[in-house]
Amino acid sequence: MREIEISELILDLNKKLNIKVTNISTIKYIEEDIKEVTNTSVSFNTLRRLYGFLPKTKFSKKTLDTLAKYLGYSSYSKYLN
Repeated sequence: MREIEISELILDLNKKLNIKVTNISTIKYIEEDIKEVTNTSVSFNTLRRLYGFLPKTKFSKKTLDTLAKYLGYSSYSKYLN
């Protein structure tokens, strides 16, 4: 997973949400919307890492797949293609 791929993922998430994340209060909204749309959770802290409010770590395949599903793809690998 390259940093550019994660940056693109964040941009696409922001487009879908029609927001720019500038504070952590927005992260709670994103967390709830992802759960509602995908029926799968991405933790608050993982989303904080994704958006740079906590130090980044390597994101799990499950997290990336869930975010891709939220964007309308069947998996993260489909999203990349």
